[in-house]
Amino acid sequence: MSLSEKALEAKREYQRKWREQNREKYNEYMKDWKKKNPDKVKQHQENYWSRQAEKMQ
Repeated sequence: MSLSEKALEAKREYQRKWREQNREKYNEYMKDWKKKNPDKVKQHQENYWSRQAEKMQ
């Protein structure tokens, strides 16, 4: 099941507002998650920079 474009926009806006209102809680959660999942963080960074390199070409 995939969301419509309008539903995705609404979801993104809701999440953006929640993160703004709960910045400290969110940052602490992410810090802990990164400590527990260094392999996932590394893989994500590799994927991100690979995509950026492709965009530049």
